[in-house]
Amino acid sequence: MKEIWSKAKENRDILHFKGFQTPEITWEDTLKFIYDLSKIPANESFAERAEKSRGSQVLFGSVISNLGYFLFEENNLFPIFKGVTELMEKVNGGNSGKDCNYYDKDRTSDSCTCGEQWHIQTLRFSISDHLVNSHHDPNNVLYWQVLGNSYWVMNEKKEYCLKPGDLLYFNKEDAHLVWQDGPRAGIIIDDIRSKE
Repeated sequence: MKEIWSKAKENRDILHFKGFQTPEITWEDTLKFIYDLSKIPANESFAERAEKSRGSQVLFGSVISNLGYFLFEENNLFPIFKGVTELMEKVNGGNSGKDCNYYDKDRTSDSCTCGEQWHIQTLRFSISDHLVNSHHDPNNVLYWQVLGNSYWVMNEKKEYCLKPGDLLYFNKEDAHLVWQDGPRAGIIIDDIRSKE
């Protein structure tokens, strides 16, 4: 897989892998994850983030709710969701990186001790018709569709429909707009080496 990511970056390709890995994560698993995080007090930086962007955002413990779109900072999904270790082994070409200090709650930077390219950013979950406006990410990204469908318009021209199990790769230079036709959940995976 490492050669695929390298070539896609070099050629500025967007890759859509249909049925990359069938998710074992259920709606119940996802709702329990949100509920459990809502009971944990937010760390200082997450609380500040919620405060700065008030408007329609509400902070519940370590969860920001924005009209049915939920944001979290929890990135160590290995012990929480089935199949995540196998997914990360596939995208990294062998090692999941699950023992990397990148997943330590008390880390102060995006430092990595495993040397792997890909690291989980977090889960994204929406129960509403939330539209994520066109934007760029600070790094190359993999998005694994877990539940529901999502629709991505890349660089204002090509549209992708992601179904559960699909994986989308795009470069940090690629602008993307995202929406869904019902509740959805997916896992964002960052190429932390490509961050500016």
